[in-house]
Amino acid sequence: MDKIFTDFKEYFDSVTSLVDELQEYLSDKPVPRSLKEAFSTFNKNGSVYKDLLSSNALHSEKGLASAKNVTTAGCLIGYAANKFKNADN
Repeated sequence: MDKIFTDFKEYFDSVTSLVDELQEYLSDKPVPRSLKEAFSTFNKNGSVYKDLLSSNALHSEKGLASAKNVTTAGCLIGYAANKFKNADN
């Protein structure tokens, strides 16, 4: 189980970096509401995950749920960004 949490932390750090870069890139562009909400959901769930990580409460049912929520929010960003074709125009 520890390996799963360690692997997920690496995934989380990598994806968070990518999400931050994408948010920065889109900061001066009109962004669809669905993408804004996906970013907000990811950031909120990421914050909960970081809090659990720092409090050593990650190895619990709440920690697993938090990791699932972060993953789901990341997928929401992917779906919303895929629909958003005008970012470079």
